[in-house]
Amino acid sequence: RTVPVSHRAGKELPVNLLADLLRYEISRQGYVECMTLGLCSRDENFSFMNKADDGSAVSLLNPKSVDFQVVRTSLLPGVLKTLVENMAQKVSGDGIRLFEVSDVVLRDPITAE
Repeated sequence: RTVPVSHRAGKELPVNLLADLLRYEISRQGYVECMTLGLCSRDENFSFMNKADDGSAVSLLNPKSVDFQVVRTSLLPGVLKTLVENMAQKVSGDGIRLFEVSDVVLRDPITAE
């Protein structure tokens, strides 16, 4: 009888190792990592990105605010929002150089209700 392969504590998953390597290499080029929230408004996720709401976003049933209606489907809205908030700061040299390596969530059309 064989024991099935499973992920156990103590070993890093390959996707996490890849994310850490990306962070390391990008930050060595002078970029600063920003860590944005995983929740955003429907407008930030679709309208502001000039993207049609195709039902791919996971919506919260009872959001506490209009700013936190859906789980992000792209990293771009959060990075752009961070960029806008930091534009007023005096930046010397090359300007603001941001990046983000994180998760996004897309609704599975097969299991979606």
